[in-house]
Amino acid sequence: MDAAEAAFVHWRALRADERCERLLAWYDLIQANREDLATIMTLEQGKPLPDARGEVEYGASFVRWFAEEGKRTYGETIPSHIPNASLGTIKEPVGIAAMITPWNFPLAMITRKAAAAGSGLPGDRQTRQ
Repeated sequence: MDAAEAAFVHWRALRADERCERLLAWYDLIQANREDLATIMTLEQGKPLPDARGEVEYGASFVRWFAEEGKRTYGETIPSHIPNASLGTIKEPVGIAAMITPWNFPLAMITRKAAAAGSGLPGDRQTRQ
C-alpha cells in the first residue's frame, strides 16, 4: 500500500494523454508477451491454452479501451444556485485501489479493473469558480 501511495502521487500529476500513453505501453507489452502470458495461465490454473490465449486478447482489449477513453474524461458544468458562479467537475484519479479478482479470469479481470482505475475515469472532484 505504501508503494502504491507513493506511485500515485506521480500518476495523479500526469495529464490524461500521458496516462493514455502509459496504458497503451502496457497494452503493447501484453501483446508482445501474449504467448508467455497464456502459457503462465495454463500452468497456474489448468486453463486450456486456446482459452488462455483468448483471455489475453480479451484482457488487452480492456487496457486499450480505457487508455483511449481516459483521454475523453471531460468534466461537466453544473447550473449553480449561487449568483454569478458556476459549478463544475473535473474527473481525475482520486486514490489507490485494492482489487479482488476471480481465479478463473485472472488476466482479464485485473486489466478490466486496473486499466479503469489508471485511466482516471472513476473519480470526480467538484470545483467552484
